[in-house]
Amino acid sequence: MGNRITNLAKLIETKKLTRKDFANKVGITESALSRYINGSRIPRGEHLIKIAEVLGVTIEEIIDKDYGNDKSLIAIIIKEKQLLIDKYFKVINIVKEIIPLLNKLNRQNDTVKAIRQKCEEIIS
Repeated sequence: MGNRITNLAKLIETKKLTRKDFANKVGITESALSRYINGSRIPRGEHLIKIAEVLGVTIEEIIDKDYGNDKSLIAIIIKEKQLLIDKYFKVINIVKEIIPLLNKLNRQNDTVKAIRQKCEEIIS
């Protein structure tokens, strides 16, 4: 089995991260990372997204070309991206509900003003 993620070890090195630090940022164990690096295991969609995010690359840039045509992987990636988009909009809607509540609180309170400002930044 070849690498499923192209040059993962080199990409981690270019970020000047230890494998332990990288694994922690991605939310996986070091042993899982080793299996991803040697190609004996394929990351789940959510981990693949996080790996690309931490490396500052797109998923398409790190997937081995032979494996990148796998329809099941593409479906997983699309599903994971949609879940992230759904969560994003859910957060936005919650923040929109919080702002009016904050407006009812003491407007002079610096903490309330700071929270309201952050909430408005999120939805803008």
